[in-house]
Amino acid sequence: MAAPALFDADRWTDIALRRDGPVAWVTLNRPAKANAVRPQMQDELAQALEGLDRDREVRVVILEAAGERVFSAGFDMSEQHRPESSRDWDDLTRASAGVCMKIWDMDKPVICTVQGHAIAFGCLLALICDLTIATEEAWFSEPEIRHGTLTPMIIMPWLTHMKAVHEFYYTGDAMPARRALELGLINRVVPAAELAPTAERMARRIANAPAYTLLMAKRALRQAYEIMGFRGIQGAHRYLDTYLLDSHGDPRKEELKRIRREDGLRAFLEARDGPYRDG
Repeated sequence: MAAPALFDADRWTDIALRRDGPVAWVTLNRPAKANAVRPQMQDELAQALEGLDRDREVRVVILEAAGERVFSAGFDMSEQHRPESSRDWDDLTRASAGVCMKIWDMDKPVICTVQGHAIAFGCLLALICDLTIATEEAWFSEPEIRHGTLTPMIIMPWLTHMKAVHEFYYTGDAMPARRALELGLINRVVPAAELAPTAERMARRIANAPAYTLLMAKRALRQAYEIMGFRGIQGAHRYLDTYLLDSHGDPRKEELKRIRREDGLRAFLEARDGPYRDG
């Protein structure tokens, strides 16, 4: 079914959208670039999520990604230009957190399906959805600490216990799907062939509820999390992330920045992740 008139989908290049009755699918659609997120994709995601939230025919949204090996490699560092001022850094972190808050603020459930690796911002997109289903080959990681930054939002304290949160954020190590399931970060682990069918069955099961009741259920749950401080913490965390992104003088961080500038992204990733391989 064609996208509704609420969308400017003809101009989209980085995502795709389709609908079938009460269920809509939003697809990260840069498989040749490991579905890496760039400003264009952020803008398109924001448009799609806003439009679907206003569309009363849609009751459940499925967020998925094209390709087989990677859900999303996070921000497209090959296209990312370093901001020139603190205000530019602030704009960058605001936009990044803003896309995830679109999912958080939607009045309808969002189910994420994850195949392969969900890295950095890709991991955040997967975990902030209401429900997450992963394949047995899926991995989740937030490696930002390794190059001197933070995740754009901090969500794991609302999903699992303190010790697991600390290990995940302090090391940047990747977590396999089965471990993520044990910790309550995701809902199910299924064979790759069952990923899309499982998500659709779950979406249609949820969509059976009266539409307004479903809307109020999500609002009530969201309000409960926000009473526990979720929204306030995100604002404070974003300011810390902005400050850290614009910080300088740390020898390790400066050396990694030099390697990326002079030797390229591949050398940067090797220098960043190499020290962790024997851990």
